Amino acid sequence: LDEWLKYESWYRNVSSWWPHRNDNNVLWLRYEDLKKDFNAGIEQILNFLDWQISDAQRSKVVKLCSIEWMKENDQRFTRQGNSGESAFKPGCFIRKGQVGNGKATLTSKQEARILDKARQRLTPECLAFFGIGA
Repeated sequence: LDEWLKYESWYRNVSSWWPHRNDNNVLWLRYEDLKKDFNAGIEQILNFLDWQISDAQRSKVVKLCSIEWMKENDQRFTRQGNSGESAFKPGCFIRKGQVGNGKATLTSKQEARILDKARQRLTPECLAFFGIGA
């Protein structure tokens, strides 16, 4: 956690894109929203792209976005180093596909450190988007 917090990649990524959240070529999605209503998320993406897809294509999207399919094909999602090796241990990049599962793996102290860093690096409006109190 210390290295992750020191590197700040997630915070830098979010804060760099946040000013563009209302640009017409940027779509912000939250995993929580996709988990709550995946079909609405598909519609949101299709509307954003101005795409139409067939029922067969929609079925394929649902299959390829399933946790089961992604776990079976996790090598497709991991960054490869110069050696061609995955940056993650096999089976560790795609996890459980659950919202809030970090609470089961992080201590309250670790969670507080992550949230404190978010409060330092992100605007109140951005924090609210992610459901983080200022």
